[in-house]
Amino acid sequence: MPNFLSRSRLIVGTSVLVLLVVVAIVVVIAVGGSKPTVTVSTTKPLSVVAGPAGIVSGSTPDPSGRSWVLVNVNGKANLQAIDVSSGKITGAVPLSSQARIVTVAAGGEIGVGIRQANTGAVQFYSGQGFNPLGTVALSGPVEDLVAGSNGTSFYALVDVKGAYSVSVINAKSLHVTGIIPMPSTTLSIAVSPDLTTIYSLQANGDVQIVDAQTGKVIQALPSAAGGRQIVLSADGATLYVLKGSMADDNVSVINIATQSTVSVLPAPSDTSWIEPSLDGTRLIDFVGTSKIGNVQTFLTHR
Repeated sequence: MPNFLSRSRLIVGTSVLVLLVVVAIVVVIAVGGSKPTVTVSTTKPLSVVAGPAGIVSGSTPDPSGRSWVLVNVNGKANLQAIDVSSGKITGAVPLSSQARIVTVAAGGEIGVGIRQANTGAVQFYSGQGFNPLGTVALSGPVEDLVAGSNGTSFYALVDVKGAYSVSVINAKSLHVTGIIPMPSTTLSIAVSPDLTTIYSLQANGDVQIVDAQTGKVIQALPSAAGGRQIVLSADGATLYVLKGSMADDNVSVINIATQSTVSVLPAPSDTSWIEPSLDGTRLIDFVGTSKIGNVQTFLTHR
């Protein structure tokens, strides 16, 4: 009788073990067959520095940590240099009331996008002394402005009565050297380091890859619903899409090589603009309303 009970317990125990192993295998197969999940980061900012109220855009910080921020409150616009680490502001230069976007080329030239009702322009200034270099008039309002990696070219997204295109401007000669058609409802653009590709953020959230020579759409990247602005890391490997309604913002991180959204970074309420650091390890969030302004820095976890 004891031997019979021992054998019964052994059989039952073995059966349970086999069942557990089978269940485990099924779970592993199910998990392994599912799509990779997107990491939602709850990272707090590395730093938050006070800035002027009314920040509407900002530039990638230079190696010294200085960023130019465009401030516009009640139609009064100016450009200020701010240290994104200390918050120290080193000056305020008045601009046109229609100034909306600032970007800085590798050579130091500053470009300011002007958005009027039916026309636009890009105004250029020297990085040292902020001396006016000239203005290039465009046929429509400037919706976005990006500096090319060659240090001289600026790419202005222009809206001419609903027909979108990118005007390529040489900051040295102050001439438009080319016009590239863009998909309809383009909100924001980013340009690859080799200047052959333009990433176009659409109003429906799609990110379309456009050949910079022909203006033809090559392919599309994962949708980022609610997208407002798109920026590209300096190495061209990662796209960042600012999304939300100002009250509830975040940033989708898209890996260019895998063409997939790999994570979602937090963004403060009222984030008006984002720019990656030169080394790609941090994302700078410019926050601004008519009453508040600050600059917050987040790790990108690259």
